[in-house]
Amino acid sequence: MDLNTDIAELPELWENGIYTHLMDRVDSVNIACGAHAGNPDLIRKVVTYALERGLRIGAHPGYPDRENFGRKPVEMSEDALFDSLREQIMLMMLIVEEIGNNSRALNPRMTHVKVHGALYHQVSTRPEFADILIDVVKSIDPDLRIVSLAGSPTLNRFTQAGLKTWREGFADRTYEANGQLRSRNEPNSMIMDPFEASEQVERMRNGSVRSWTGDQFQLRVDTVCIHSDSPNAVKIAEALRSV
Repeated sequence: MDLNTDIAELPELWENGIYTHLMDRVDSVNIACGAHAGNPDLIRKVVTYALERGLRIGAHPGYPDRENFGRKPVEMSEDALFDSLREQIMLMMLIVEEIGNNSRALNPRMTHVKVHGALYHQVSTRPEFADILIDVVKSIDPDLRIVSLAGSPTLNRFTQAGLKTWREGFADRTYEANGQLRSRNEPNSMIMDPFEASEQVERMRNGSVRSWTGDQFQLRVDTVCIHSDSPNAVKIAEALRSV
């Protein structure tokens, strides 16, 4: 099963080695595009390392709201949101191609898009937001894969629009009984124990997951996310590599 991480958001996690340790243990990276977090220098460092490691590289755009780390909805018109997402994804694509073409990378291109934070949840539950993302991706490169929440009601919209998808599960987040992620504002929303994270991913490998209250339900997953800013992120990634 593919392991991915959301990355290039916090410069201190590059400086203390968390990002490189994570990239040594995952298959795919979702690189922040500078709107909700990150900066051009950090993006270039992470892209360079990811290409050297042969990782799949994706854009990780979010609301242009650094104050709230993109984790709160922002009131934007559909046109403004379209333009913001397109600008962020195009920036990442150009950086990947530029660095890739000047390196020995075998496949110097971006492979996927995963939106961030509040927008991720809106895309996975509200058709109008999913449709904006569809239009953005089609306007850039219809071969880009969309990473979205496994079991979400909008997944079919992407495939019906002719786009490829990855159904995403989470190693370090808990679930509600309806299949949605438990809000970070609620207790018991995070998984910090590597053993507990491994158990959750093992259930996902077998096609199910357990809610934070203990209810088990079916869930088909293609890729599993470890948030780079989660406590014990590297230890969780190490544990998942042994699952």
